[in-house]
Amino acid sequence: MGTGPAGCMLEASAMIVRAKLRALIAPCALVFLFALGARSAHAQQGGADAAPASTGRPSLVPDTAPTTPTTSPPPVTPPPPSAAAATSSAAKAEEATKGPSRPGEEVPASPNEVFSEDWWGRTRPVFEVHGYFRTRAELLHNFSLGRHDPRTGGILWPQPLDNSYTDSNGNNNSLAKCDATGAISGTAPCKNSSEATANMRFRMNPELHISDNLRIMAQIDAFDNMILGSTPESDAWQPYNGAATKPVSGYQAYGNGYNTFAPIATFATTQGPPTAGINSFSNSVAFKRAWAEYMTPVGQLRFGRMPSQWGLGIVHNAGDDIDSDYQTNVDRIMFVTGIKSLDLYFAGLWDFISTGPSTVAA
Repeated sequence: MGTGPAGCMLEASAMIVRAKLRALIAPCALVFLFALGARSAHAQQGGADAAPASTGRPSLVPDTAPTTPTTSPPPVTPPPPSAAAATSSAAKAEEATKGPSRPGEEVPASPNEVFSEDWWGRTRPVFEVHGYFRTRAELLHNFSLGRHDPRTGGILWPQPLDNSYTDSNGNNNSLAKCDATGAISGTAPCKNSSEATANMRFRMNPELHISDNLRIMAQIDAFDNMILGSTPESDAWQPYNGAATKPVSGYQAYGNGYNTFAPIATFATTQGPPTAGINSFSNSVAFKRAWAEYMTPVGQLRFGRMPSQWGLGIVHNAGDDIDSDYQTNVDRIMFVTGIKSLDLYFAGLWDFISTGPSTVAA
């Protein structure tokens, strides 16, 4: 390029053009940058709930994002609780009544693993009463087998009181109160080989379950084999005092009875409670058994006065059948173990057979 006046003018013109271009480009760049900043701020604030609009220059770039009106979802009605949910709620309520779990430790996974304090703290003793009431009528015909044994001494079976006979010792036992037909309305000897009676028993077998492996058993009899009509208010007995022939039972009648208003059974109007030594050989209520059973991991421990059964029960019979009259009770400490899968059991026991009478309570 030349250095003359023309060259200077061209160079000045070029500088002026460049200055104008820079002046025009700068505002456009500022406007573009401002538009980008406004678009970013609009996207972050979410549009509807955005902060108050800035008082600066509005964005020159239009917002092309579609505006969708926001609507809340319809309320959902929860389904009714199912039977399983109700059962689960009931189980949780029942579990809450059992008391809190052991603090600081997890509940064992196996039901056989129970903490001792939880076992004794949550167990509830259960009291059960079993038993029965029975009344039996009996008809015994010709049980003497045709024998005429004396009334005293060794007798196989006593003769009916309204039977007239002569015993093997030649003694005449005659009841001349019958007529020719056998009815008690004459003076002819009575003949009878049948005996009839009825008796009753009320037996209770209470059980107190302290826990799953500890229980206390007992047996109580009321009116045990008591013959109906055997304790009228006119009847009273006393131990034999040597005034007459000693009866087999060791008791004799006490005068004309202990009730002056009913000196004989004909005037009796009620039955008295059976009392040993007065009007019966036993009392009204007899507490016969009481023993405990404790189950250990290796066997069962029993101790107390308990029933004894051996084999067919010919010698030792527990007498637990409803028609049993007698039973075998022993004071025993016993431990039983065995192999359950083989139905094989072993027992070791100690019986207190006879220690003699005692006047001092232990």
